[in-house]
Amino acid sequence: MIAGAVVQRVAGMLGQSAWERVELLQRFSDDFEEMKGTLITVQAVMAVAENRSQVSESVRLWL
Repeated sequence: MIAGAVVQRVAGMLGQSAWERVELLQRFSDDFEEMKGTLITVQAVMAVAENRSQVSESVRLWL
């Protein structure tokens, strides 16, 4: 009976550890997607600024 309780406890701990890793990977995936979106936005802003730099001296100096 004691061995069964030990096995059950160890299995529970392993399951919890596995679940924590899944949650960590999910959070990483969410953060990664958010960073990709931010970089796409920055890229678009920089493209607009580059185009404006041909017309505006202040934007050209900013770049």
